[in-house]
Order: sequence, then C-alpha cells, then structure tokens
Amino acid sequence: MRQLTDEDVEGRIDWMLTSARRFGGTPGTGLSVRTVELTLGRLRTVLDLGVRRRVFAPGRT
Repeated sequence: MRQLTDEDVEGRIDWMLTSARRFGGTPGTGLSVRTVELTLGRLRTVLDLGVRRRVFAPGRT
C-alpha cells in the first residue's frame, strides 16, 4: 500500500470503466460509474482505516 500511486488508482478506474466486467453482461465491457464510485469508496475507507491504525501513515516509509 505504501507504493500505491495516483497513476495506479487512475489506471484501475480506467480499466473498471472500460473492460472489467466478468459476469452480468458482456464480458470485457465496462462497469457502471456507480459501481466504480462504490468501489473507490471502499478503497478510501480501507486506506483511512489503515492511516488511523497507523498501518500506513502518510509520509511513513
């Protein structure tokens, strides 16, 4: 997690919006914007929890 970059997250967002679908529609197509937003919300929650628990604090190496 300490090596996660903005580019990593942006790349994952692009992938989810264009080709992440595996079931529930045509495989290889994009997920809905709402699904991507919910996924990013989960990521944000996990990262916030990690910072609060000092698992990975900002600026910590």
